[in-house]
Amino acid sequence: MVVGASADFAVGVYPGVDLARGSGQDESLDPAAAEISLAYAHANTERFAGLGIIAPPVPTTSDDPAVQPLSLLDRAV
Repeated sequence: MVVGASADFAVGVYPGVDLARGSGQDESLDPAAAEISLAYAHANTERFAGLGIIAPPVPTTSDDPAVQPLSLLDRAV
């Protein structure tokens, strides 16, 4: 469950990235947290979508490990 909580946290804090970007601060997410989130998103996207918790994944061409889990969990970046 710690992995799920880590992924939820990483995805949940992403709106803060917009605030960081807008104020000229570092907007990068911790690479280890992004990798954990990506693995969690890959493992759970279909199940979450089937339960109606999230919409289908948002297509992305990004190879950024912070963007990929967000896209899989229906967040447009």
